[in-house]
Amino acid sequence: GPVTTDLSSEALEMFESLMLAQAQACFYEKATMDRLKPHILSKLAARAAAWYEQALNCARSGILSQTLDKAWAAHLEFQSRGFASS
Repeated sequence: GPVTTDLSSEALEMFESLMLAQAQACFYEKATMDRLKPHILSKLAARAAAWYEQALNCARSGILSQTLDKAWAAHLEFQSRGFASS
């Protein structure tokens, strides 16, 4: 049968990027609590921002741009910008 939107290649790529972004954010939070050096925190934050940005690009393209709730794109953009400024 036809593939549903949540199992489309765009959605699966978005989910993958989102999970990697969230995992990177966890490493960033742990590194912050452990008081690691600022350059390490910066690298962790930059990678989290990049993963969130990749997820955002997926959310804004193809079928997802038409079917995904706009709150997802807003959240992904917020997270990406937040980590990019860290």
